[in-house]
Amino acid sequence: STGSISRVPQYREEGGPMQASTPAVSLPPDMQHLLLERVLRSTSDVKFKLKCFSGTSPRPSGEVDYFTWRAQAKEMMEDSEIADKVKRRKIIESLLPPALKVVLGAGSKASAGECFDILEKGYGNVINASELKAQFSETYQHTRELPSVYLTRLQALAQEVLEAGGVKDAELDSYIQDQFFRGCWHESLLNTLLIRGINCSDRKRSVSYATLLFEVRSIEREHSDKQKRKLRQELEEKGRPLSRSSVQLIKTSENISSAPEKATTIDWKEKYLQVEQQLAGFSQTNVASQWAQETDVTQIGVSEVVRQLVGPACYGYVYLDGVKSTCLIDTGSQVTCICETFYYENLSHRKLQSIDNILQIEGAGGQM
Repeated sequence: STGSISRVPQYREEGGPMQASTPAVSLPPDMQHLLLERVLRSTSDVKFKLKCFSGTSPRPSGEVDYFTWRAQAKEMMEDSEIADKVKRRKIIESLLPPALKVVLGAGSKASAGECFDILEKGYGNVINASELKAQFSETYQHTRELPSVYLTRLQALAQEVLEAGGVKDAELDSYIQDQFFRGCWHESLLNTLLIRGINCSDRKRSVSYATLLFEVRSIEREHSDKQKRKLRQELEEKGRPLSRSSVQLIKTSENISSAPEKATTIDWKEKYLQVEQQLAGFSQTNVASQWAQETDVTQIGVSEVVRQLVGPACYGYVYLDGVKSTCLIDTGSQVTCICETFYYENLSHRKLQSIDNILQIEGAGGQM
């Protein structure tokens, strides 16, 4: 013991490394075990940090669902290098009420495994293995769902079947692959997988879930790029200007419809000439005669002078694309002026209104 301690300064002075075969200290076995446990405990505290879980519905922001929390906690529970007290403390630290109250109700002497089992009974899956297998076999791809998203959804359901004992761990990959070929509606993708040697009917040619997911995502990307090139070519053939925003692709679409035809522009100049030709038949004489027919001259009084001077609005009828439409004929003036002497002689009993209150004059089409 004395010799080993005296050799430490000698190694440091010479600058040589400490050899693993050289005993640093001589401690009793129980002390060495205690020291090792403390070192492992300090590293374990940094290694494992469970997310927060409360069991509240709807799930608050910043928390995870039970199955996400359970996956992390199960990884910690299976680590034999972590002390049971550390596991229990980590579980309690990650819980919030009401889930925390459920665990604390078991007492302070409850082990980490007992706390985990209590949470499993309170928030875990209560469906048996046969029912989970039936649900898994009836899980199909949703409308507009990417095949890769469908595959990840299958993997999550397959994990539940595995934990319930409905399938063996060695058969999990082929179990997922079989259902993917049954429930995926993307036929071109499935055919590409078959060409690449991935076949659900041949157990020997089944691949791992990670490999299958990689192949599916690769095919999706290739299909997306090809459809973009196809759309760009169609737009170029139609002579339409291209931009990044004009080439948008829905990834889940199997077929891309043809680009719409170029919108027909309205020739307003031509329509104006048509209306002008139809209005050519109207003249000031026609307008005056129309006004005279509608006016009862025997009932004209002083209060009607303004109305009779201005007259009613003059309308004509034109046809736009075969539809009869009313057209206001503008005579070139919207205001009729009268002399001051005429006003005082005939209209002095009528109070003049401020121009701020716009008067409606029929001949001006309701405007002044």
